[in-house]
Amino acid sequence: MWADLQKLIRLHRALPGFLATPTTAADARTILDHSLRQRNEHFIAILRDAVYGHERSPYLPLLRRAGATLGDLERSVGAHGVDSTLERLAAEGVFVSLDEFKGRTPIRRRGLEYPVRADEFDNPLLIGEFNVMTGGATGTRQRLTIDLDLLVFETAARQLFLAAHGLVHRPMGIWRAVPPGSAAIKHVLRGARVGQPIARWFTPKRVAWDRLQWKSSIFLHLTLWHGRRAGGLLPSPEYVALDSPGPVAQWLAAVKRGGTPAVLSCPVSAAVRVADHCVKHGLDIAGTVMWVGGEPVTRTRHEIISASGATTTNGWSLSEAGTLAIGCAAPSERDEVHLLHSKVAVVHQPGTRRLLLTSLLPTSPKLLLNVDSGDHGDLGGRACGCAIEAAGFTQHLHTIRNVDKLTAAGMHFTANDALRLVEDILPMRFGGSAGDYQLVEEEHGGLGHVALVVSPAVGPIDDAHVIATALEFLGSLSPGHRMMSENWQGGSVLTVRRERPHVSSVGKVQPIRAGVRS
Repeated sequence: MWADLQKLIRLHRALPGFLATPTTAADARTILDHSLRQRNEHFIAILRDAVYGHERSPYLPLLRRAGATLGDLERSVGAHGVDSTLERLAAEGVFVSLDEFKGRTPIRRRGLEYPVRADEFDNPLLIGEFNVMTGGATGTRQRLTIDLDLLVFETAARQLFLAAHGLVHRPMGIWRAVPPGSAAIKHVLRGARVGQPIARWFTPKRVAWDRLQWKSSIFLHLTLWHGRRAGGLLPSPEYVALDSPGPVAQWLAAVKRGGTPAVLSCPVSAAVRVADHCVKHGLDIAGTVMWVGGEPVTRTRHEIISASGATTTNGWSLSEAGTLAIGCAAPSERDEVHLLHSKVAVVHQPGTRRLLLTSLLPTSPKLLLNVDSGDHGDLGGRACGCAIEAAGFTQHLHTIRNVDKLTAAGMHFTANDALRLVEDILPMRFGGSAGDYQLVEEEHGGLGHVALVVSPAVGPIDDAHVIATALEFLGSLSPGHRMMSENWQGGSVLTVRRERPHVSSVGKVQPIRAGVRS
């Protein structure tokens, strides 16, 4: 508790200066240019101080097994660059799988095995202002430190993004959850720092004091208090359930009537709900930009959003590393982004499309060295001609997918979560065996849904009771899980379907099955 109070005190002292120092366009160029010029030097410095200089680093045994000294890596980076060096290391077994990074399994390579904990991947160089929970996209919920210096870099990237898309003077709203989730609070802090405060903060999670999440509650209200003292830079969150998008749609229509369409940052499925509501109720939001992420922008979702007159642009981020990429201003693919490759190096795991991440800034909350992100995607360099490319960010990524998690309404539960639910909790409560239950990710009318498939062999069940049991279990695992469970409940995401679960070609019933997407 004392450590948390100390961090709250540091946050209290640091926020006034952070909010009082806006990042101008010139500042953003300077910050980003410096990060690009120092990319190699930053990589070597992190290796020197946080890996080779940190005897408890979980990466050291892998590097020693590969025979890679710090001098070897300095020479390789000088001759071949960071990315080629990382690809060579990955080929030598210097990478960390998703389960290893989450501390669920030991690190195992030929001739090497050792246990690791998730907190061993915390950045030893970092003294942060406060901790938040991960969004749970890929494993056990972890505490991550918000470092205001890292937000300064991300604010610079945000400034570049807004300028490239012509959005600098647009009113902006978000429809994202309050803490313990981290995405929304960082969003509003970056908006305040860039001099374009968030006008409306809609949240699918109710704002209420919770003694089990007292640190997150204090963090939220302390941050909002400083925002009010700084001239109203941070808006108060307003509860709007996912299945009742009317208030968000009405705000977007009102802003459009004022002459300048807004920007709305939200998960893809939330954007679909808003757009569909506007079409059905005759609300004009033409020209609105939906700044989306968290789920694929499928053809159906794109068509529904476009029918409202709105457009989309993407980003890519992970709780463990923050913002990783910003949307291309001249995309050839629906989800095409520019990698912020001066912040995080991204390479393919050899022979796959899996994306491995490596930290290049000392302010990253987690220290990453060829860590499996859980995502797949197409990396490449395409001359798009947009302002982001002109600023030096020439690496493109698109068709970003994740097959290791269950995704709907911008929330993510892992295969491990699903396995416990369908093999232990549900059979124990309602009968049947592990192979009688399956979670299927689907898309209907552009909205993400999850069907809980229950075999007819289980016998009569009450659908509402099954759904309540599933959400209760998922929400009990951590504060981050509870936030996601509440979002699913508010969005009517989970349904029950009585049929035999799908059996794979090798005769297994997988706990998660990705449905057909349009």
